[in-house]
Amino acid sequence: MKRALLFLLLGVVLCVAMLCAPPALHSPKAFWPIFLGLAPVMFPLAFGLMAIAGVVDWLLADKGWIRIIASSLVAFSAVIVFQYVTGPIVPLIGFAGALPAAICSWLSVGKSKA
Repeated sequence: MKRALLFLLLGVVLCVAMLCAPPALHSPKAFWPIFLGLAPVMFPLAFGLMAIAGVVDWLLADKGWIRIIASSLVAFSAVIVFQYVTGPIVPLIGFAGALPAAICSWLSVGKSKA
């Protein structure tokens, strides 16, 4: 349950925030208008992306760092494939999916019973 909440709530918000970050670096006051403008369009797409990354993280739950790397690579690949289907490819935008997936995967670590 913790993993699903992290990926589907925090991950989606982080994805959209990552997309808003480059223009907001030039003008920090522009972050919220850009975020609120992108949110209705990007939340459903980011929700699907983070759901895929969350499933990969769940399948590799006992693998340690491999699951963090795998969920990040799957999210990066999904963004690149989506870009390929819809238009020109910009590899740096793949990090808008990979970084939130890595953060959510890292935060979803359960305590080991040693």
